[in-house]
Amino acid sequence: MRYSYVLHFPPDHPSFADMTHRWHTFLGEFAKPIADKYPSLLFWCSFYGGYARFRVHTENEEIHAFIIQKIADTGLIFNSAEELDHTLSGDLGAPRFIDPALGADAIQRRADLILRFLCSTVRLVLDGLVKLDVLHWQYRATLHNENPLGNNFESLVHLVGNISQFEFDVYATAGTAWRQTQLPATLRCRLW
Repeated sequence: MRYSYVLHFPPDHPSFADMTHRWHTFLGEFAKPIADKYPSLLFWCSFYGGYARFRVHTENEEIHAFIIQKIADTGLIFNSAEELDHTLSGDLGAPRFIDPALGADAIQRRADLILRFLCSTVRLVLDGLVKLDVLHWQYRATLHNENPLGNNFESLVHLVGNISQFEFDVYATAGTAWRQTQLPATLRCRLW
């Protein structure tokens, strides 16, 4: 059964033409109806500007038929040959997520855990969406002093960083708009 749907945004579709709201409109018009209809469905999706990926883990043909119907309803472009052979363990059990030497059972267990994490993340985003106008959706601001940019994911990422203690590098350059010749600096960071 298919795991990955690569969905291209039609260039002339009024709901998806505005890059400012494209992702949230995709979520509101495409992913939200699927999530609402199937509350226990494990899925996730990601955005790449001109297209989105919708990944779903189910053998239920009724769900896949509903996804195909939503693709048609929203005017998204879908080529059924793209990523046809993708699998959950090949995707979320890839070496960037787990040491392959741990074996197939550990890889499948890790892929399942990551799928649940990503699914809950997408469902949290869906829960915060509001219809902006007849064509567009946006994420509702969460105004709080611990979310200085007005997005509650600032607090959620803080907690993920606190729990995992992961570190990441930030690359920056100094200069002006007309002169960016300085070498980039690397700053090792951790969210607390």
